[in-house]
Parts: sequence; structure tokens; C-alpha cells
Amino acid sequence: MMSGEDDQKNEMGSEDGLDEWVKVLQNIQVQEEETRNKLQPDNWRQRSDEPLRYNWKQLFERNSNKQYEPLEPLSPVHVTPRLLVDSLVGYPKFSASLDELMMEKNMIPSDVQEVVSSQTKVFYLLGNTVQLSPQVSICKDHSGAQGCQKLLSCSDLHICPNFVTRSCQDENCSYGHTWLLDHNRSILHQLCIDWLPSRIIFKLIQQRRETIKVTGPLQVCFKYNGGGCDQTDCAELHVCFTFLTGLGKCSRHDCQLNHNFLTPDCCRLLRIHGLPVNETPRDIVLALLFANPTLLQEQNTSPQQIKKKRVNKTLKSNEITMKSLLRKVEKTTFDSVGEEKDTLGVITEDGTGSSESSNTLSGNSNLADVGYTVHVNNGRLTLWSYYLLGNVEIPEICYHSVEDMCKNEGSGCQRLHATQHFHWQVCEADRWINLRPSQVICLERAFCDPSQDGVDLPRLEPATLDHSFRGLLILLGHGTWHADFKTMMLTDSSKTKALPTRRLCTETVPGQVIKPATFIWYFFDLSKNWISYGHSDTLGSKDLVSNITSEDIEKHFLQNPSQPLIFKNLRFSYILDFNTMQQTNQRTKTSRLVVRRPMVHLQDEVKVDQNNPLNLPLHWEKMNPGECVRVLALKGSSSEYEQVVGLLKSQIPTSKIVGVQRIQNPFLWRAFDNKVGEMTALYGNASKVGVCQLFHGTQHEVVPSIWTENFDWRLHGSRIGNKFGQGTYFSTNPVYSYQYCTANSSGMKSLMVALTAVGYVTLGNSTMVRPPKNPATGLLFDSTVDKVSKPSIIVKYDKQEYYPQYIILLI
Repeated sequence: MMSGEDDQKNEMGSEDGLDEWVKVLQNIQVQEEETRNKLQPDNWRQRSDEPLRYNWKQLFERNSNKQYEPLEPLSPVHVTPRLLVDSLVGYPKFSASLDELMMEKNMIPSDVQEVVSSQTKVFYLLGNTVQLSPQVSICKDHSGAQGCQKLLSCSDLHICPNFVTRSCQDENCSYGHTWLLDHNRSILHQLCIDWLPSRIIFKLIQQRRETIKVTGPLQVCFKYNGGGCDQTDCAELHVCFTFLTGLGKCSRHDCQLNHNFLTPDCCRLLRIHGLPVNETPRDIVLALLFANPTLLQEQNTSPQQIKKKRVNKTLKSNEITMKSLLRKVEKTTFDSVGEEKDTLGVITEDGTGSSESSNTLSGNSNLADVGYTVHVNNGRLTLWSYYLLGNVEIPEICYHSVEDMCKNEGSGCQRLHATQHFHWQVCEADRWINLRPSQVICLERAFCDPSQDGVDLPRLEPATLDHSFRGLLILLGHGTWHADFKTMMLTDSSKTKALPTRRLCTETVPGQVIKPATFIWYFFDLSKNWISYGHSDTLGSKDLVSNITSEDIEKHFLQNPSQPLIFKNLRFSYILDFNTMQQTNQRTKTSRLVVRRPMVHLQDEVKVDQNNPLNLPLHWEKMNPGECVRVLALKGSSSEYEQVVGLLKSQIPTSKIVGVQRIQNPFLWRAFDNKVGEMTALYGNASKVGVCQLFHGTQHEVVPSIWTENFDWRLHGSRIGNKFGQGTYFSTNPVYSYQYCTANSSGMKSLMVALTAVGYVTLGNSTMVRPPKNPATGLLFDSTVDKVSKPSIIVKYDKQEYYPQYIILLI
């Protein structure tokens, strides 16, 4: 009979037995790999020179320990292009964040970034996400009439294009159905994907085809309709023109062209351009025509003429959204197929009606411009703020559309219908285009503040735009636009394009006080503050209070804006000129600026709105669900960039600023925001929390871990010596923090800007691992400093009390 100890030895095995188990398990792993290699000859998942994925010996040794201690962390791997490819093919859409690669693959982010920067034809880095996107294409000449004449220098794959789309049924196809040709293998080898299985290469190429760059509205291929198109990756629809202009019906009985929107290539293009695919053919056609109204003008034109027109023609936005079209259009004429006819009113560009008989959407009709005419049952169309175009006869918002129900909505209201008492539009070619809600709120909030002369608009997010608003995306693009309230112009970041903008507010309704339609008049006082009329200035001078109020000025302005207004206080008389927007002292001839702005009204709204449930900063770019962090390079022309650079106050003349990056980490931000709220409630006053922007110098290579994990001197080290406490050091002086910045191999240095809740401070020393108790509050001090009166060094101990906000790149 064996003892319990013998039983345990028998169960776990001796040391020799353990070695045998390890050998058995390693043999099993090798056999599994050999079996996989037989099924996948190109051996894509495990190379002979790659280490085994598990340390079985260590695993069993740990299991044999009675205390079950945790495994030793695996050491970081040496990141190579081939290893990075191997890792990314295991993730959805072949992309993974730097955090995922570090946590799951033991890859140091800086090593990954170095590989990505050296293999730009294989990977690209978007924010914090690494994408596997090999730049590989199918050779068009290979399947052409003459074949490819440049085999040795051709950098494209020689393979059947229909095989790539899985539509070739010819088993003896001369164009080839294999990736393993010497020519193809050499190309794939350069892209580090020659060892992947065919199904993975299929997906990579398909993904590349689906990420085609959208440069304009979706067109119908004129080559295909004119006799044949030989482009395998054609960016235009291969569909019959007659079928399209007939709203899903073709009048040619012997037509051999495609009449199906559900072919793989058609579906791909429709999705790329944000057009519906899971709808009836007629609805798909209507969506396509309103996204590109010029298509109907090309139906009786030769392919050569179409090509010439497309090159010289500028894009025009459609007049009405798909939603309103489906609601308003009741009948359409099909002359070519003999269906029912109907004469409808015509909506012109400015939204007014015409009593003339309308043209019809038929296979033989010729519309003057579909972008400007729409068939509806009424003489006028009621325009809403969520339509693309907002040309209204009276540039005001209909009060009843916001508060109750407009009696003229069915017959056509002259004013804009909206859900709020304010709205903003931009003008292009005499057409007023409605801006999106995020842009409207941004403009309105800034415009209500008399101290702001302008604001940067939020960028448009293509994923959130309805397909009917693609015209706005084409007009504004993906860049940043700045609104100037003095000139009421929008200017792009390159300052090469300017567009007029205007603000609409609700009509005057007797007995109703509507804040967005109530205007306040301000003058600029000696202390450089904006003071509303009828109130004392910053210094509290009662004898300088005017004898008129904003209400008096507004009444005069609306009745006679060209006539100056004379007013006075106890000491002086003034002339208010509405043309120059200045008030002039008649005795001293001193002039002061004057502005007219709406009453502040958005501050009364709930801070956390439905579009921002996480209470993130409103100027942040919208992030994808589950996205941990995003690092964005600011435009040099943006006010945000200038504000951050202005913090340096030109105190580092030895270095040149090459960029500023904003850190968007919702997890770190919410922790900081909650902490500030807690401190505010605890101290009863937000000013006692002392939130301010401070500097932090560090090594360039640890910056990615900072924007992911926040500052932590225990992880990133400290070269200050903990003189004022064992915590994370910040400074009010950028020069002081800059001396602790170390450059990378390119000479780049990173100076961090942190939003910090300083709170109550006390003098620190090197022995402090946390602040001492504050006798005044009975709680711990929030920070330790180098000197209490005017500290230049602040030491923080709680990671929730600071947030890494910006990175200033210097060289």
C-alpha cells in the first residue's frame, strides 16, 4: 500500500516522468502542426524557425507546486513583419490595437510601430489600430487581348480576375487559378504573405477591393453599356442604363446587359457609396438617382460624350432626401412601357412651386436637371432642417414646427421646419445647405458667447451620415472648417476655400419669449470684457451705466438698422453705429466694439445629452464602440493647436514644434472627470479643485504606455530623485519639464500636457509616499509641491487626479 505522498508522486510523476510527459505533449504539438501543414501546404500558421507557443515544462512544474503560483510572464517577442502578419490574420478584419497585441501577443507597441513604418505596403497604423492591408492588385493586361508584355517588371498578380471574385466556372481557364506561380509568389513574398493559405489571400484582396476610395457619386459604367468593360476592379456600376432610367424596367426586349443590383460587384459598390442593397430595384434606383442626379442626363448620350461631360462637370447635391421623396412621390409616368401617367407640380431650386406640367421619370424623358426638380403633389415643399438643402422663402424657423403642428406643412410652409428654435446653414452656388446637428450645436454654443469670434466645426463622420447627406460630405470633405462670426464665413484648414454661413432662428411670436431669438447687445470695456448694455462694467462704475438696454437697442435695430442710435449715461453721450458695430464717445471720440449675440440658452440644457451619454469632451472626434484610445494630430491652423502651442509661450527657442497630438482615452477621462466631480462636491467649490494644464517631460518611447495607462512613475521611472515626494511630477514651467524629455533615434522629443486637479497643497519631501493630513479639512492634502506660495513643481499620488491631454512633438 502506497502512502499519500506516494500517491501524489504517482499522480504527478517523478522529475524523469515529467520530462517524458513534456516530450509526449511536444510530440503531439508537432504532429498537429504536421497535420495542419498537410491540409495547408503553404504552412501559414507555424514556421519551423518559430518557437513553440507554450512552455509545457514550465506549465507542469508550476502545476506540481502545491501553492499553484502564477506563471511567469512571457518575455516580449521580437516583432518581425512575418510574425506581425501571422498575428493580425487571427483578428477580425485583420486589424488589432496596439494594446491587444501587447496583452495577447507580448508585442511591445514601439516595436510594432517600427515594423509598420518600415513596411508601409503591408501595414498601416490608424490611431492605435494596426491594419494588415497589403498593396496587391490583379494585372489587367494579363487577362487582356494581348496579355502582359512586362512579365519581369510587372508588380501585379497574374491570375484570373473572375477566379478572384469566385465567378469563373472554367476549370481549364488559361488565365490561371493559383497563387503559387513563380511570378505571384515573388510578389506575395515581398509583402510577407506568400505563406498564407489561399482563403486568407482571397479575403485580403477582397478587403482591399472593398476599401476603394470614394472620390465622387456612384456612376454607371459607360464602357460596359457601350460594348464592354475589361476592368476587373471597375469603380462604376455594370448595369443597363435603360433599366436604370426606367426605374427598374428595361424597354429593350433583347437586352443582354445586367438588370440585377444584387451581383457581387454591384452590391460592393452600392455599400461603399452608402446606398441601399436590401430594397426593391425601384427604391435602389431612386436612391442612386438622388445621390447622382446627372445620370438621367446621360441616358441618350454616347459613351464618348458621357466621358467628356463627366470630366468637366462639377458635382451637384440633390434637392430632397430619400425619405421625403418616398413620402411625396405618388405616381410616376412610364411612357416606354405604357403605364399610368400623372401630371405633378415641380419643386424648383428655392423650394417654390410651378403650375406647369412636369417632366416624368421615364425611359425616354429628358429632365432639365434632376438635382433641382422634384415631382410632388403640392406647389411648394415644406423643407426640414434634416433635409440636405434648406432654401426657404423666409429665412426663419417656423415656430409651430418646433412647438406644435404647422397648419401649412401639407401645402408647403415658407419657413424652415426644425426641432429647435435655431439652425445653421452653409451656402454653395446660391444653395443653402443644412449643417449636421453636431455642427449646429458647436456653432450655436460659441455664437452665444460674445468673447468668441469663431469656432472650429466638428469633422463629418461618413459612417453617421445618411446617404442623402453625401453631398455635404463632398462639399466639406473630412477636414476641419473654421467659422468666422465677424464675416459669417466658413474657411477650410488650407484657407483656400470659403463659404458663406448663416444662422436661422424662430420667427417673432407675440407673447412668447424665445431665448435663441432674443438678442443681447454687448460693448467691450476697459478691462477687455464684454458687458451687456444697462449693466455696470467690470470696475463697477455706476455712473457709466447706459440709459438703454439690449431690448431698446434691438427694437431700434430692427426698425431702422441704417440709422445710428444716440444714448448716454451720467457722464457721456454716445453714438452707436450699426454699420461699423462701434459706439463712439461724443466728447472723447473714443470708440468701442459692439456685438449682437443670442441670449445664452444651451447652458440650461442637461450636460450629458443623448448623443454623448459618457459625458466626453464635445470637441473629441466620435470613437468606435469598444475603442480604448485614439491619438489625433491637430491641424496647425486650428484654434486648439494654437491654444496648446501658446502654453509654451515661446520659452523653448532651441527646439522646433513639429506637431501637437490630442489623446482621446474615454476610460482615463471618465475616471478623471468623476474624481473632479467628487472633489468639487467635497470642497463645495470647483475653484478649490484647481484644475489646470501642467507639463510633464518623459522618454519618447514610453509615450504610448502613458496614453494607454496614464502617468505612473513606478512603471516609467523617475529621474528627479523624488525630492518632493514619491509620486508623478508635473510642472507649471515647460522649460523645467523639457529637460527631462529624451529623444528617439530621429531626434524627436515628446512634451506632455496634463489636465491636473491640484487641490490643496503642502510642502513635500523625499520620504513622502502620500500627502500628509490637512488640519483644515481633516483629509489628506491633494498634492505636494516645491513651495506653497507659487509652486512650480506639483507631485500627484492619485492617478485619477490627472489626465494626459496633449503631446507636443519637438525636434
